Amino acid sequence: MRLFFSSIVFFSFMVSFSCVFTLYKITTEYYTVQAAVIDYQIKKSPAHSYFPKVKYSVEGRVYTILSKSSSNTKYSIGEPVTLYYFKDDPSTFFLAYDIDRQWFILGVFFCVFMVFHYGSFLYNAAIK
Repeated sequence: MRLFFSSIVFFSFMVSFSCVFTLYKITTEYYTVQAAVIDYQIKKSPAHSYFPKVKYSVEGRVYTILSKSSSNTKYSIGEPVTLYYFKDDPSTFFLAYDIDRQWFILGVFFCVFMVFHYGSFLYNAAIK
């Protein structure tokens, strides 16, 4: 049972650490810009996923790119979205919902970490 609690705590900690590292990297290596959704692609299996095509400008150069990550949200054509583009390559970007997803994952795994960490203390106290 100790191994089970330890494994869950370790796994949750590692996922949380990975999310924190990703969020830190995004805030230090990416800039934000407003983009407009000009189109989207839909993949219907296993569920509806939307891949927005965005248009934005960085230092006078216009980029029109289909997002590599999907969303369950279907944006309206012309809807403004915030995206984070890589400083050294403005064609590499994350949409704001990708960042929100990272924060959500971090929160979930941090809670799992805390519950199982506290549970391991309770379990150890109960077997003594």
